[in-house]
This record gives sequence, structure tokens and C-alpha cells, in this order.
Amino acid sequence: MSSIRTTTNITNDELNGLASKLLALAELLPNSSDTSVTQVPALDILKETCSYINRLQTEVKDLSDKLSQLLDSADNNLIEVLKDFLQQ
Repeated sequence: MSSIRTTTNITNDELNGLASKLLALAELLPNSSDTSVTQVPALDILKETCSYINRLQTEVKDLSDKLSQLLDSADNNLIEVLKDFLQQ
């Protein structure tokens, strides 16, 4: 799985702020009281979040590629119908 890597300078304070926000959101999830969300290290939460985002980006790219292939093989009438539908 290929992913785009960017280098950013993020401070520990920024990481802690992001982790706090993620923990606050995690507490809103169903069954969050069943698992000790506050016991998970902030870095682990951020790593898992980044991993999930990368998986979603890969899925979007794959679906986009499939759609492009379908549109390439479709006839002009179908393409116009799809364009009209997507513009609604």
C-alpha cells in the first residue's frame, strides 16, 4: 500500500492537544465505557488515526481508478447520464 508521506514539524504540545481532542471524541463513542479509552497512549491513538486515514485515502484512490476504467469503457450516452446525475 503506497501512501503519501509529508514531513511536518509538530510539537509535543500540538500532539497532546490532538490527543486530548481524540480522547474527547472517543468518549462519545458507544461502548467507550467498556474499554478504558483514557488508558491508551496518545501516540497510539494518533498512529491508529493516521493509519485509518491512509486506508481511506487508498480506498478512495482505488474507487476513483475503478470509476475511471468504467467511464472509459462506457458509451457516450451513459457518460452523459452519469455527468448529469453527479451535477445534481
